[in-house]
Amino acid sequence: MTDLPSIPELLDLEQVGPDLYQSRALYDAPWGMFGGQAAAQSLLAAGLTVERGRLPHSLHGYFVRRGDSAKPTQFR
Repeated sequence: MTDLPSIPELLDLEQVGPDLYQSRALYDAPWGMFGGQAAAQSLLAAGLTVERGRLPHSLHGYFVRRGDSAKPTQFR
């Protein structure tokens, strides 16, 4: 297993298209990707698509299966 990324590294998203972002921090972990990581990255990606100063008022998520932290996750 590789070293785990820090919180700022986890929140470093790359814009790969209009309103399309992808995680940069890839690591191999036997437990997969945590839901909180996906939620934080999703909230950040959403915030990058609106004008500055707009704040979220809620966040809801449902996770059907675990994510794979060794592959990039895309957020649309």
